[in-house]
Amino acid sequence: MLEAARSLFSEGGYYEISVEDIAAAAGVVRSTIYNLFGSKVALLEAVVHDALRRAGFQGLRDAMAREDAAEAAHAMIVAGCELWATEHVIFRKVIGLAAVDDAVRGLIDRLEASRRDDMGRLVTRLAEQGYLRAGCSEERAVRVFELLTSFEAFDHFFTRAGLGPAETAEELWLQAQATLTPSAS
Repeated sequence: MLEAARSLFSEGGYYEISVEDIAAAAGVVRSTIYNLFGSKVALLEAVVHDALRRAGFQGLRDAMAREDAAEAAHAMIVAGCELWATEHVIFRKVIGLAAVDDAVRGLIDRLEASRRDDMGRLVTRLAEQGYLRAGCSEERAVRVFELLTSFEAFDHFFTRAGLGPAETAEELWLQAQATLTPSAS
């Protein structure tokens, strides 16, 4: 069912696709989807979580676990770009949908809150290890890293500038370095 929903959501618009369409593509009846997920939005949330898993969310966790905070920051930007690129269509559509749909906005808000918390922990580590540039507060650094690890920042370079995931990561890392000491490079 997740694969059928993912495929349909990737190809068409969320509002144009019915639960019946998804059920037919999955070879199940509509009630099966409602019994398992409860709603179309909950199914979309499952698709997003599956996309995160498929795209390599564990790579972000592995990057964050690096002992050196500057290495962790760089690795998180690289892993994030790889993640965003792997499921680009799904993430772009869901984030766009969140702008006009309150229920989907709630899903994105929960994911963003988690990413914000991760950036807060990363910046605390950067500060503790002496990597924040003089005059750069932790609050400002969190905002910078939150922006640089966002889908929107990735999408700007990937879609609008036509860069690949690795080149996009390097562009974003160059921006991140403005908040870090030269020794973090």
